[in-house]
Amino acid sequence: MRLLLVLLVAINAAWAQGSPERGHKLFLDMGCYACHGTVGQGGERGAGPKLAPNPFPYEAFAFQTRRPRANMPRYPQEFLSDAQLADIYAYVSSIRPGPAAKDIPLLKAD
Repeated sequence: MRLLLVLLVAINAAWAQGSPERGHKLFLDMGCYACHGTVGQGGERGAGPKLAPNPFPYEAFAFQTRRPRANMPRYPQEFLSDAQLADIYAYVSSIRPGPAAKDIPLLKAD
């Protein structure tokens, strides 16, 4: 139990150190956008699930990236380092929701 707690603290510390700027570049360079959209909105025709805003916890994000289910390719540590994964998570976490449709002037009926 103590080892698990230490591991969780280390994982949380790693993502807390992530850089949204580096993560955005990696998100594009690694091709994440192809399935998840350029701002994590999800892919067309169900290509990839919505990641942002409000992504699921880092532990689940990391697990899915390393040991994916369904059709997502696996990104082992040899291909995507823990630091890079933390950067990608920092980017996805930094994405804020867009405005509500009612707040977009062009969508308001006159």
